[in-house]
Amino acid sequence: MTRKGVRLVLAGVLFTSACTMHDTVAPPLTGPSELALSLVMSATPDHVTQDGSSTSTISVVAKEINGKPVSNLELRFDITVNNQIAEFGNLSTKSAVTNGSGRATVVYTAPASTPVMAGGPSTVVSVIAQPVGTNYSISSVLFRSVELLVAPPPPPPPVPGAPTVSVTYLPASPKVGQMINFTATATPEPGHQIMDWEWAFGDTQSINEHGFDASHAYDAAGSYSMTLLVRDDQGRSGYAAKTITVVP
Repeated sequence: MTRKGVRLVLAGVLFTSACTMHDTVAPPLTGPSELALSLVMSATPDHVTQDGSSTSTISVVAKEINGKPVSNLELRFDITVNNQIAEFGNLSTKSAVTNGSGRATVVYTAPASTPVMAGGPSTVVSVIAQPVGTNYSISSVLFRSVELLVAPPPPPPPVPGAPTVSVTYLPASPKVGQMINFTATATPEPGHQIMDWEWAFGDTQSINEHGFDASHAYDAAGSYSMTLLVRDDQGRSGYAAKTITVVP
């Protein structure tokens, strides 16, 4: 073989080796990944009374995709009502870290109610848990939630001679931000009169309504519990309640 032929063979070998080195695939990275994280939530009990003291234990168990517990994972917790973050009750802490078995717990305490809310509709409350990671665009989609039903205390037994109360409202299917007009009728025992009207609309807005009619607008879509308590000149109370469904 000539020297020129040898040089061509060697060049071909080097070129082939260079291509082989370029196509070598790096080994996959190992270790935990946010996308491989599994969160399982529970609430015990999932029904609580809206009395300012009833509690539910919220548990989160974090595991890797292979079932191995994830310890030292920081989680952020929030309360939502109608898909809006709300201060409806409180949590023992807004942040918790998983232990060696991958578990973190917080305690939810129901809010207090007023007499006007007694016997009214219940509220569905969601507690959300979200990992605190290093990339919000990833960790923000890993949240999990669990729901509780928070029920006001039952109304007191009917008092003989207490007023009878009814409420109507328009529009029947209100939209977010639309003013709703409520009209109440209260019938006292003959010889007595109505002295006080107490309205509650089931959201966190302040209330300044103390007559037989009222108006209110909701800031978010969802179902809200409207209640009215009426007292006569003997201190006897009558109640009325409505569930208001607000659409976007």
